[in-house]
Amino acid sequence: GLADANRGNFNIQPATADLIYRGDKAAWIRMANSLKLKLFNQIRLVQPDKARAGIAALLSASAPLISTNAQDF
Repeated sequence: GLADANRGNFNIQPATADLIYRGDKAAWIRMANSLKLKLFNQIRLVQPDKARAGIAALLSASAPLISTNAQDF
């Protein structure tokens, strides 16, 4: 989903159909990155190398993450 979201603008803007973020693409990207971070954290004990690499990649890329309650999913 993140790869598709980063391709550019879409012809259809789902402002009324999107009940969570009202078509705010940046908010969806923040949520997806935050979910990836959570999932990497969950696998850290069984796949520590994969988790470490994934977390480091997100943080070094300065990927936007949920950082306030107002941005919460």
